[in-house]
Amino acid sequence: AGTEGTVNSTAAAWGAFDLVRRPWMALRVRTHLAGTARALPEGRWLLVANHESFWDGFLLRDVQRSLGPGRSFHAVMLDRELGPRPWLRALGALGVTPGSLARSRALVASVETLPDDAVLAFFPQGRIRPGSPRPLDFQTGIAALCRRIAPVAVLPVGLRVVTGRTARAEAYVCVGEPVAATGRRLDTPGLEEAVTAQVDAVDDFLARYGEDAPEMWPGPDGFLEPARPEWFQTTSPTWASRN
Repeated sequence: AGTEGTVNSTAAAWGAFDLVRRPWMALRVRTHLAGTARALPEGRWLLVANHESFWDGFLLRDVQRSLGPGRSFHAVMLDRELGPRPWLRALGALGVTPGSLARSRALVASVETLPDDAVLAFFPQGRIRPGSPRPLDFQTGIAALCRRIAPVAVLPVGLRVVTGRTARAEAYVCVGEPVAATGRRLDTPGLEEAVTAQVDAVDDFLARYGEDAPEMWPGPDGFLEPARPEWFQTTSPTWASRN
């Protein structure tokens, strides 16, 4: 598959591609973002998310557009998916083959040359797992990647794509607080726990509101509060009797 070499900014390429991508995608899936209206430090950002659908890379592109319009956007993809679609390299895709030391080294070398304003999307599950079963089963390479791209703001992202009242899918995307500013103390279990918390928050919200979720979604300026059972919010004697 070769090496990617120096990675240039993709802002212009994505700007042109979005002229087609966004209206095409809007006919098929409606995206709901939460937690993207936040101040982040200068420098590179890393979006770490669960992986459950074809749409996930595009959803993280929408997260990047909301967090930092005009930044360079890149995503890590499997070489077997990237190979037949070489045009994705112009959009900043970086290839990797699990278990291949050579390809892992090539990925790290490319990551180290990312532009200073780069936003890198990474799905540590390494494959699509519909429904995001627990545990998410993150692969260990994400922690090493964090260290090589440091200093970086690492944002955990929970994704859920479901159907509702119409044939068009509804995509719910919840972005959490950055879990580290340098990446030096990050480990794979910690990142998995942070992303799992965001997925759980989305699932709690959908369980609470059901088909009304699109209207009740807090939006980019809002954040999700995990749902609690009705009895948990009652008086102590009642709560104690339930245990």
